Amino acid sequence: HGDIAMRKTYAECWGLQLMVIELPSMFEDSIVRTQVMKQMLDLRTFEQHATQIRARTQVIAAEFDRKVTVMKAYGHSNYTLKTKRATAEAKNNTLHIEARMLSTATRMLNVHGQEALDYARFISLKQMPQADVLYGFSSAEPVYLHKQASDHYDVAPRHLAEDEQAESLHSSEL
Repeated sequence: HGDIAMRKTYAECWGLQLMVIELPSMFEDSIVRTQVMKQMLDLRTFEQHATQIRARTQVIAAEFDRKVTVMKAYGHSNYTLKTKRATAEAKNNTLHIEARMLSTATRMLNVHGQEALDYARFISLKQMPQADVLYGFSSAEPVYLHKQASDHYDVAPRHLAEDEQAESLHSSEL
């Protein structure tokens, strides 16, 4: 209606700005409640959106953690497998070399049977870091070999009587 009245006066209104408007308090309260409800709805929508983003982020983090755990387990098992294989291969190579060395030594020393077995047993003592040897029980002076840190043995004749005395002294101290 306002547009028709303005055309009669050859006027055109292209924008209107109201500076102060007085509405009944019931209308004012209704407008404020509507705006508050709209803001609350927007707030709830944003909160839901944030919750969805957090949930997706937690899913992504859990998947990442699972992949890290799987990769670590695979890496550890792969490491274990490779080190065990390498250790077994090294031991196998060592045994083959020791067998060849024993074969060559027994052939060069011309020993067989029990002598070859004794030779192999004494050679294996080198691999035992704290191995000591006492031999020659059937002779008058048994020999005690004590391994030094340098992997060499000190040879010391030992009298069985001295060992028995030392053992009896040790027993009496207890």
